[in-house]
Amino acid sequence: MINVMKGTPDNVIGFDASGKISEQDYDEVVIPNIEKHMETHDEARVVYHINSDFDGFSAKALWEDTKLGFKNIENWQKIALVTDRDWLENAARLLNFTIPAKVRVFEESELNQAIKWAGE
Repeated sequence: MINVMKGTPDNVIGFDASGKISEQDYDEVVIPNIEKHMETHDEARVVYHINSDFDGFSAKALWEDTKLGFKNIENWQKIALVTDRDWLENAARLLNFTIPAKVRVFEESELNQAIKWAGE
């Protein structure tokens, strides 16, 4: 499940992910909220918080995530990934080579720092 994060600066959109992430999470939460954010902001600054009870992505969710990353690619400014999962950190490092956005990984305990960095 993905929920919109509360308490982020106006120029940052944040998401909290827990459990198993599905295509429906992208269709109903992530994509419409990023599109809404982009209506009032020229660039995307995203905090993606992977909670400790995260249980993976469905194949369709991974595809939606990939498509989203390349949509309006020139408008992606910063992506802060907050996770304690090594495999997600490694995937984020690979993502750094595919999009022009600055991608930075933060530990679970650094959520507030991630939000601040994304907004700067």
